[in-house]
Amino acid sequence: MRRARASRQRGASLTEALVALVILSVGLLALAQLQMRVLASSGFSKAQTSAINLAQETFERLRASAYDEIHDGSDWPPIEMGHTAVFARAWSVTEDPDLAFKTIRITTAWQSIEGIDQSVTLTGIIARGSP
Repeated sequence: MRRARASRQRGASLTEALVALVILSVGLLALAQLQMRVLASSGFSKAQTSAINLAQETFERLRASAYDEIHDGSDWPPIEMGHTAVFARAWSVTEDPDLAFKTIRITTAWQSIEGIDQSVTLTGIIARGSP
């Protein structure tokens, strides 16, 4: 009776171990791919947020200027620590003399890690006599 019980208890065969290894490998590869997509998305979000902040900073600087000193322009903001993107910023000013206001259109552009050109645009109005 002991011999019958011992013959029924076997370990995992080599085939079962290989199948388990393949399933584990496929799962780990899928997890690694997901992680890479999350990192890429996180990098894009960080660059986009920085671009929006740079555009807002320019708008606030123009708003604080004298009304007659607000003109078209462009610059290359300094690269901040931890950023991989290089930003270019340009703004255009359109004046409506009848209504005494200027429309400011600020575009901040950068290139993604994949080499795709990206940009955000902020549009605002500054009236004569604005604080």
